[in-house]
Amino acid sequence: GFVPGCVAADLEVSRDGYVYVYNYSPTPGELWRISPEGEIVVLLHLDERGNIGMALDAQGKLYLGLPNGEIAWLDTNGTLQHHAWLHSWSMTFAADGYLYAVVGAGGEPRSVVRIVGRDSYRTLISQIDGKPLGGDTGYGPGSVHIDPAPGEGLYIYDESHKRVYYVDFDGQASVVADLPGIGAPAAMAVSPEGDIFVIPHSSDSYGFTLYRIDSDGDIEIYAREIYGDPLGAVVSSDGQWLYISENGA
Repeated sequence: GFVPGCVAADLEVSRDGYVYVYNYSPTPGELWRISPEGEIVVLLHLDERGNIGMALDAQGKLYLGLPNGEIAWLDTNGTLQHHAWLHSWSMTFAADGYLYAVVGAGGEPRSVVRIVGRDSYRTLISQIDGKPLGGDTGYGPGSVHIDPAPGEGLYIYDESHKRVYYVDFDGQASVVADLPGIGAPAAMAVSPEGDIFVIPHSSDSYGFTLYRIDSDGDIEIYAREIYGDPLGAVVSSDGQWLYISENGA
């Protein structure tokens, strides 16, 4: 255990080891910063309930994908500043310095966009091999997830296709690994070395299972007995720690 139970869909970790998580179990919801020693500081209260995506830029500025369909960043005074009107649960900064976000709410087609400025963005990819991201499900942006790949590009996994892809900055995609038979992924994180960690939705008597996919696409069981419906995961910048938000634990 690391911190008391919470309901959270995403989390981030800074270079100095502080973990950020939005707990929407209380009313209003609370944005937490957790020190390496486990001390919790509440940075912000939000009345909106629902999943929130998170991303930290190279300077440590925290961006939030809010339930009202806005992406905003948190200034040093603890005030949210508008960045883009986009509904996203999964966001990340890539090696090119841009913020990428999975968008498409309420059953709309999913796509990954590159945000190049305030309310300025371009679609990177919306389908792979003629198939729309997220399939025909109504799960919104939560059915597609992104993380930065080492060097350049992104890793994308699509719950409807049970497949992990690599996508370059021109939007060209290739398959990294198929995940048949282990359930649609619920959380993904990528280490600095390029290992991909995946926790599927399905569980058994051992609880949820954490898988590791190496650079060759080989899959192995990394850990078992993970509980609490995990929805978010992130690897520390030094590659030493994998943090998991056990949603509702």
